[in-house]
Amino acid sequence: MHFSIKVRKRKKEKKMDKTGFTLIEILVVIAILGILAVIAIPQYSKYVNQAAASNAQAVLTSCLHEAMANFLANKTNDATNCSVGASTVLISLDTHGNLNAITPTNVLVKGKSITCTHHPGTNTISCTP
Repeated sequence: MHFSIKVRKRKKEKKMDKTGFTLIEILVVIAILGILAVIAIPQYSKYVNQAAASNAQAVLTSCLHEAMANFLANKTNDATNCSVGASTVLISLDTHGNLNAITPTNVLVKGKSITCTHHPGTNTISCTP
């Protein structure tokens, strides 16, 4: 009878605790965040400027409607003062009660300079950043 005994050799196992992130992984994440910031920050700034312009336009349009209603009720075309952000705008009507002018055309809303334009033919006001 022949017996064979197999002896297994133990391989030296190196156990490395892999905790944390490698430098490459951190750099990749920082690069991705940088790319997102380059795209997002200008878009956010544009959004904030447009929101300020829309706010100014809404306030001025409301004041215009108030001035026109006042004209219809009292038949006077007195100029109407309107507070827009940090500025006061004067809205004046002509003798028929239509929009004649707004003064000044540049207003400051939430730290943003907004340019507003009146359109006498349509009795509307538009504002742009």
